[in-house]
Amino acid sequence: MKKKFQRTAQRMYDQLVEVHNFCGGDHTVRRYVSERRKELSKEAEGASLPLETIPGTAQVDFGKAPFKYLNEVIELPFLVMSFPDANTFYFQVFPSENTEYLLEGLQRIFQQMKSVPKTIRFDNLSPAVKKVHAKGERALTDMFERFVLHYGFEYEFCNPAKGNEKGHVENKVYPL
Repeated sequence: MKKKFQRTAQRMYDQLVEVHNFCGGDHTVRRYVSERRKELSKEAEGASLPLETIPGTAQVDFGKAPFKYLNEVIELPFLVMSFPDANTFYFQVFPSENTEYLLEGLQRIFQQMKSVPKTIRFDNLSPAVKKVHAKGERALTDMFERFVLHYGFEYEFCNPAKGNEKGHVENKVYPL
């Protein structure tokens, strides 16, 4: 961390000299950056943004967990649908993680709930998304697209590699 700080301060110093003809020493820049960093750190303490939870929205993801089966512990995938507004969730355990089990799991959960969420947020799981194109457009798998049309819910997808955008379900799939 210290080397990274030193490189950053050195780049700032070089830029100040080159662009603004700065006459001070590099130690002056390092000292300023260090002090400003401490100030910003103190300002950020306790800072947070309230999470917005919208009734009728859900988040879905697959996880893996150990299960005891016939006196043997095996790791199996499970599908979780969570509802941040109500702080509740449903889950289904399956032998593998694929399109068939994604859709079956969603269908079972809808039946158990006796309703379908208005909007469901997914990451870019391959059972639903064939390809992520530029500007966030997605090519959906045919089965997933037909399933969505049948049940009439809206879907949202997280940005690639941003599972934290559906943090409520992530806490169920990857507990601390």
